[in-house]
Amino acid sequence: MGVGRFLQEGSFVAKAFLVRTPPMVEDGLRNVLKHSLPELSIKKARKYLGDSGVSVNPDLLIHEGSAVADIKYKRNDGQWNRSDLYEIVASASAYAAKRAALVDFNVKREDSRPTVWFQQLAVAHLTWLANDGISPQLAESILVDQVRTWLTSTNQ
Repeated sequence: MGVGRFLQEGSFVAKAFLVRTPPMVEDGLRNVLKHSLPELSIKKARKYLGDSGVSVNPDLLIHEGSAVADIKYKRNDGQWNRSDLYEIVASASAYAAKRAALVDFNVKREDSRPTVWFQQLAVAHLTWLANDGISPQLAESILVDQVRTWLTSTNQ
């Protein structure tokens, strides 16, 4: 309607609500991977660490924990985010996963982010290409190929 709203006291009362979009994006990417890779068991998971009240919650639990990944609802800036990295390493440790990955969104085709090693655990970076020049179908195909390579690579 062309009407702006500001956070200041005024003569009108207004209510608003926030639509939580990260869970929708995570569900969408998980469903894309489940559909495109039906041979894999992929689900969201939560594992409590003993009776500590602490849990790890990977967005992608593959084959009951042989691999784990987190979907980060943000654009990739080309650098590893330490807190995201440590979070997926904690999940991998809890599940004794052999592979771990972070999935995010990137506007560039190439990603020079190297794999990060924690002893025998390799943490890979996977990305959904999100720019105007790439169709959603092509972005899906590229991500699916990245996931296949991540799960079958022998140098991880």
